[in-house]
Amino acid sequence: MNAFAAIDALDEPLVTAPLFTVEPTDKGLATEIQRQTTFLGMLRIAAPSVMAWAVPNGHNRGLKDRVKAKKEGLRAGVPDLTLCWNHGGAFLEFKDGKGKPAPAQVDLLNYLQAAGHRCAIVRTPEFALSLLAEWGAPVRSIR
Repeated sequence: MNAFAAIDALDEPLVTAPLFTVEPTDKGLATEIQRQTTFLGMLRIAAPSVMAWAVPNGHNRGLKDRVKAKKEGLRAGVPDLTLCWNHGGAFLEFKDGKGKPAPAQVDLLNYLQAAGHRCAIVRTPEFALSLLAEWGAPVRSIR
């Protein structure tokens, strides 16, 4: 069997489709971290009872720090933010206007979604807040 026949014989596609909400790309120039930071500021105003915490990206570390983080339990694909509120919670991965999720991110978010958790890849703070409200988080409108 040649390599192409082996690929054709795979039961699963090479690229897994997301089972969760993915906000469409946009033409905004804000970076991923700028979008995430803006969202956290808006969250403090619109939903003060929602707790949020970030998991630092592993790719911004040196080799020694990456090895240590992996030993401590950091794994590829972990979403940027974990959010929880009374009787609810969610996982959000922020992307810039054109960013695409890594395969490990899709796989982990698919796993979490299939396990009954709310997950999404978001680009704008407004969309992220609207999802939280849709999912039952105590979000009030802000102007």
